[in-house]
Amino acid sequence: MDLRAPEFFINRQLSWLEFNQGVLDQAKDESVPLLERLKFLCIVSSNLDEFFEVRVAGLKQIVQAGSHDAGPDGMSATQQLSAISGRVRELVTEQYACWHRMILPQLTEKGVRFHHYPNVNPAVRDHFREYFERDPDLAPFAQSVPADGALLRVDAQQATEAEGVYAGGDVASMARFVTEAIGMGKRAALAIDRALSEKAVPVPVPEGAGENALRARLAGARLPGLGIDVQQLVPLDAIATFYYPQAPRAPEARLPVAERLGDAEVQLGLEIERALAEARRCFSCGTCISCDNCFHYCPDLAIRRLPDGGYEVDGNYCKGCGICVRECPTGSMEMIEEVK
Repeated sequence: MDLRAPEFFINRQLSWLEFNQGVLDQAKDESVPLLERLKFLCIVSSNLDEFFEVRVAGLKQIVQAGSHDAGPDGMSATQQLSAISGRVRELVTEQYACWHRMILPQLTEKGVRFHHYPNVNPAVRDHFREYFERDPDLAPFAQSVPADGALLRVDAQQATEAEGVYAGGDVASMARFVTEAIGMGKRAALAIDRALSEKAVPVPVPEGAGENALRARLAGARLPGLGIDVQQLVPLDAIATFYYPQAPRAPEARLPVAERLGDAEVQLGLEIERALAEARRCFSCGTCISCDNCFHYCPDLAIRRLPDGGYEVDGNYCKGCGICVRECPTGSMEMIEEVK
């Protein structure tokens, strides 16, 4: 028996597409929570994006180079592209059927609806167009805060040239998105906190690193190994918050006014049940809780459990897709470009 015969090998690209079929099967599984199924459906698309950007692009380069060599599975690059085309068409057709026939109707039942802009009432469209294209009125700031045309002049931390004044949203950016405004508010809040608490300590820059790029990363990323407390630099968007059910804060317990005599504590402590409930709201920012998400979600089996706890990434298999980082519920993983 010749163990090198092509029939004993499975094509690497087609095998990866079958893995993506498994992700799609999770989206179709009625036993999986609805929003989790929607997430899996989105992962199918992001996986295919990367597949074409990296793997299909590599095969096309081989074809353009005029190579007709076959791999261990007996398939040339041209044959692989043909097989990929057929399999992806089947996969995408099934994905859209899952969206239109299964997930979208169930979202509609739950009150989640998607409105297509061309089908919206003309009066509503005009309102939206005027709302998003209208420049802000800067007249109230004309004498105190310098501006550049229709926008207030701000730096990277949203600080204007007027001392103690920060700006964001439509008055500081032409990107008319709520997410952009929220990000500006966060940067401004962090800058205000540093200014008020006098914690503006220069960030150490390791030798050989681009200073501007490194300092820009510190605005919303973690840099372990640089003498910086990782847990202080884990941004909210690095945490997979969809793994945590929303829970209200424990209400404050205060002593009735009539009893606030002598040296009694006005603000009371939490009972053990409420204290435990409050503790469960913690995201464990930047701390690995050994949940195994990275191990299970890695499409290339590049994550390995260590005997003494923790994980390691096998660089021989990792292609840098970032799925493990996106699925980390505590933001304890980070993608860092390897510089050789």
